[in-house]
Amino acid sequence: MNLYIQIKDGKPDQHPLIESNVLQVWPDIDLNNLPPNLAKFRRIQQPDATVLPVSHFQTAVCTYELAEDGVTYQDTWRVKDMNDDEKYMVTKKQKADNQAQMDSFKGWVAGQVENTTGNTQTAWQNVLDQLNLLDITTDPFNITWPTPPRFDADGDLIV
Repeated sequence: MNLYIQIKDGKPDQHPLIESNVLQVWPDIDLNNLPPNLAKFRRIQQPDATVLPVSHFQTAVCTYELAEDGVTYQDTWRVKDMNDDEKYMVTKKQKADNQAQMDSFKGWVAGQVENTTGNTQTAWQNVLDQLNLLDITTDPFNITWPTPPRFDADGDLIV
């Protein structure tokens, strides 16, 4: 797919256009000899986390910049730190997600406690006790959830 971008005051303006739209808007345009207000555009996908790591309080931002060839514009990806309001909202959402996960996990474990006996019940009760002591708000991005009991192929508790 061929893309183009409008140029205004020497900078990319708005978003890239597909070739068919360019031809509809400017039917007489010569795509091999573009006017100064239009340039070819190359789409660059957002790099994965190994190439462009983004932390909890950062975001990947795409801008349009002139490529090394000096003629074509392209996506340029960078990491931007969040401001205090954005950090607050991300943390608030993470705490709410943690609480929802906690409620679901506790409900499931409590059901296991109610429906089992002996050592199996004790193992599930230990998990429930750990959940009741777990702090999910101090560092909401770094929680070590309790591990449920493990069972062998016959359904017997692995101690």
